[in-house]
Amino acid sequence: MPLFSESRKRLDRAVVHAESVKKIWESLIDPKSYNTVIEMNGDWTEGIVKYVRSSPLPENELAIEFGEMFYQLRAALDHLVYKASVLAEGVDPPSNENRVEFPICIDAAKFTRSTVNDPPFPNQLRDWIEEIQPYNAAKHTGTDLEYVVHALRILHDCARKDRHRRLHVVGAVATQFRWDFLLWPGRLLSVQPLSMNLLEGNNEFLRIKVDGFIPGGNGKIQLNSELISEISIDEIPITKPGESGAALNAVFVAVQQVIEYFEGWHK
Repeated sequence: MPLFSESRKRLDRAVVHAESVKKIWESLIDPKSYNTVIEMNGDWTEGIVKYVRSSPLPENELAIEFGEMFYQLRAALDHLVYKASVLAEGVDPPSNENRVEFPICIDAAKFTRSTVNDPPFPNQLRDWIEEIQPYNAAKHTGTDLEYVVHALRILHDCARKDRHRRLHVVGAVATQFRWDFLLWPGRLLSVQPLSMNLLEGNNEFLRIKVDGFIPGGNGKIQLNSELISEISIDEIPITKPGESGAALNAVFVAVQQVIEYFEGWHK
């Protein structure tokens, strides 16, 4: 059996959880589950536009699936260091079994306390692991390793937060809006986008002001709208708005690349 096969299995399990996240997310934002409603005030001069769900909100298991996904990804990296330590010492478990982990550090001082600095851990692996540490991010700007360093930082923050079961998916937030209003009679004075978060039940997304509208009869306010929304995790800014999917995919790619480096070293 290949030395790092357990890391491959962990990565595969993370993919399964990622697929579950996708299914839950698609169920949450399915446009067929929402109706657009405009609620006007008493004199029909101001209104709130919101999405009203026509079916029950799916049980929010996003945080659980995310937590399991990040756990498996983190465990895949830790197993690499564990197996490399076993190979170096020739005993299983290694002498520092309770301290073995793949270091992901934002400062050099913490990295020096990692077990990868303890002989006989292979120097080649130790040096490469240090090269991709988040505290070395600046030196890799514009290089092939830039995304690896950034992705490892995201993984570290999310896995660390979930370790204490504090990973909290707080947002299905809108990042892009498009809308078209048809108002007759009268005119549309202003449209103000609002902060919307479907996961928290905050489904109001526009405030409008109108003039000269007469309700009843042939009076009509019609809205066509589209939005793009994305996942938000409490206290962890994944990346720029609109790029969370790409950032999470980069985490998987980065973990796979680290596994491949260890596999190549062992050959």
